[in-house]
Amino acid sequence: MRCWGLILAGIVLTLGGCSHTKIAIREAKEGGKTTVEIENKLFKTVLVPEIARLPLSYFFKTTGHEEMIHPVSLNTPNEDFVYYGGVIDSIPWVSGQVGDVRLPDKGYLYSSPWTFKTGRNKNSVWFRGQTSFSYHDPVTGKPATLLFSKEMRGYAGSTQLRMDYRIKNIGKTDAKFTFCMHARAGVAKWDKGDYFYAPGTNCFVYYMNNMTELERQGLRPPCWTNWPLKEAMDLQPQEDPRNIHVILPADWSMVGDEKYLENLFFVASKVKCGAKESQMKMGIFMTNAGYVVEPCLTYSISGSPVEWSAPGTTLLLGEGEECTFSIHLVAYQGLSKSQIPQIHAVYPECLFLDKPKKAAVPGGMKLEGRMAFPASGTLAVEAGGGTLRECSVSPGIFDLATLGVFPADKGRTISLRFQTAAGVVRLAIE
Repeated sequence: MRCWGLILAGIVLTLGGCSHTKIAIREAKEGGKTTVEIENKLFKTVLVPEIARLPLSYFFKTTGHEEMIHPVSLNTPNEDFVYYGGVIDSIPWVSGQVGDVRLPDKGYLYSSPWTFKTGRNKNSVWFRGQTSFSYHDPVTGKPATLLFSKEMRGYAGSTQLRMDYRIKNIGKTDAKFTFCMHARAGVAKWDKGDYFYAPGTNCFVYYMNNMTELERQGLRPPCWTNWPLKEAMDLQPQEDPRNIHVILPADWSMVGDEKYLENLFFVASKVKCGAKESQMKMGIFMTNAGYVVEPCLTYSISGSPVEWSAPGTTLLLGEGEECTFSIHLVAYQGLSKSQIPQIHAVYPECLFLDKPKKAAVPGGMKLEGRMAFPASGTLAVEAGGGTLRECSVSPGIFDLATLGVFPADKGRTISLRFQTAAGVVRLAIE
């Protein structure tokens, strides 16, 4: 899923000559809790830092649909763990038990005191929140303390909600942990026709229950098996409870609703943990009634001593070390289920549905391939340091052939440049 020398530049840009609508950020009150709202013409998201729902809500204005599920009202008191829905970042574990004592569900972020600031630039707004917490390693019993920071940024004219994470060991001992972005996403609610997808050829089956067909095939979690796996991809509502949880190494995943051709993408950066770099893992917990998307850092999310002590199931930060990564939520409308596995490349700013290429035609050459945009911006064709053609684009699917005929390149490098309030993507075309 890599292509031709991607360059991401200038997270906040002045888009010369381009017209973009405004983006707003404001504090409000809901259910007795302080909220932060980020809104532009394409989406509105609601953050609730005191209970670590970041975000609680993502409303996609293009379709008029909420993209997150909310089992209970925000008015419900935050006693122990309450499943308000939305996104809850879970650290140092999601669940687990030591002896007869159950570990705090979803970790400590929702019960820790948060501080936050908000601000804006010309074409973007931001939220920066942080908290710290101490815990005991479920295997060794040793104490550890982590500082958790999350910056969220929205952009004018784009559906992208960028989330930058920083986890720092501020204690005096090594800190082991797992992390999972536990996202109760629900594109146009949960119903038949919803689906999940991530690129890859193998997946780790973390857990399953009442999956008769897979059990007959000899699948015994935890284990690896071939991907795609339809039981983990397609929501098939039925009365008998069943569920399966799989995790696979991938830079992106998505959930979609085929009725509305509606799509919510999770696009991840590389993960830097201390001196090491690794790939994000994309998880899906698929049940008979709904699903939870779970980008995570390891193939285990439990604090159970049996799992916690197994090799590769946790990350380790020495004193003062940090773990950093980014995850982008990006909404699209217009992509069918059959198109998703054929996607050539995924970036936070755009999708390449096909590999772009040059084709000889009378009078010169043209470009072939399709792109999908979640934002308004400028698309330019460049060669030899100059611009051959430039046009404005809006959210939707774009056929590169509509750019017309260009002079034969005579060996020159042809490249595309897509520029929005969120940044610039440049790529050379073979």
